Amino acid sequence: MEIYEGKRIENRGDIFILLMEGQNFLENFKIEEGKEIQKAIENSNFKGKEGEFKVAFIDKIKANLFLIGLGREEKLTLENFKTIISNYLLKTGPVFNLFLNPKFLRIEEKNSFPVAIFNISILDYKFQEFLREKSKEKEVFIFKPANISEKPFKEILEKNKALKKGVFLARDFGNYPASSFSTNNIIEKIKKIGKEFNWKINVFNEKKLKSLKLPGIVNVGKASENSPVLVEINSSERTEKVLIGKGVIFDSGGLSIKTAEGMENMKYDKCGAGVALGALYALSIMKKNKGLTVYLPLVENLISHRSFKPGDILMYPNGESVEVLSTDAEGRLIMADCLLLATRKKPSFIVSIATLTGAMKFSLG
Repeated sequence: MEIYEGKRIENRGDIFILLMEGQNFLENFKIEEGKEIQKAIENSNFKGKEGEFKVAFIDKIKANLFLIGLGREEKLTLENFKTIISNYLLKTGPVFNLFLNPKFLRIEEKNSFPVAIFNISILDYKFQEFLREKSKEKEVFIFKPANISEKPFKEILEKNKALKKGVFLARDFGNYPASSFSTNNIIEKIKKIGKEFNWKINVFNEKKLKSLKLPGIVNVGKASENSPVLVEINSSERTEKVLIGKGVIFDSGGLSIKTAEGMENMKYDKCGAGVALGALYALSIMKKNKGLTVYLPLVENLISHRSFKPGDILMYPNGESVEVLSTDAEGRLIMADCLLLATRKKPSFIVSIATLTGAMKFSLG
């Protein structure tokens, strides 16, 4: 959803108000049409109880008013909130006005207002690359609560735009099928985005990785006709923080092949790389990417006469050796290459992001 700052209610669509029990609309929002809205709320006998939903029409401003109850403040969780907004906001017209309480979610935030806006803004995400008819995002005009001043409110909306772009990039990255998203396609996309922010992009091909004695990416990806690579993105001169995102573009399991059902969604094994790239993108938009380096190991774990095999032993440059028991445990091998390179830069911290192995279901439920 495209989020804009609401100033005045005109003929721009319906009005949605999310209220908690005992909340007074006029106390929270100071707008010209406030008295008409409060009168309509009182006439509808709306109490704001959880799940309560009422509709009214405000004749003076010719607008439909939808009242959504959130219940008591101490009981409202982020999950409840997301369920409520998806039940109602996804079913609206293309444009609507929204009034949102500035602080109500029971989460560890001093001000949960930005969290609420963020969850609304990503509500109608769709992967549309291969659709004949593409739908537009809904337009939402969010009105500033009375207890938030103008500058912080605008900053919240600007930050939200950046976060939303990062999330949408990460989701698109994951949703692309492997047939349309080779290593070369991904590198081109990264370079196109990076031009805007002057990212320094290094691509370590198979030859370079072998010269660095990094065995993970080369061995996992060597069965594919699309050469395995490691993409290093430096967003500034000095590396202080590192993000590593697992980018297995498709994971068949290799010679330790998955079942047909287990393989169906394996285009999503590149989601870790999508998250790392999306995070860098959002931070770059907000100009908070200083000192951040991102590593994206990009491989396809397939089967051919070149496949690495169970029983193979890989030697890493730090002296560690790894015996391959299952070629479907490829993620840790490619992430190890990145971790070795990252530690040489002596960053203050490293965050590695990967899709979970299926065995974690048995371990953690």
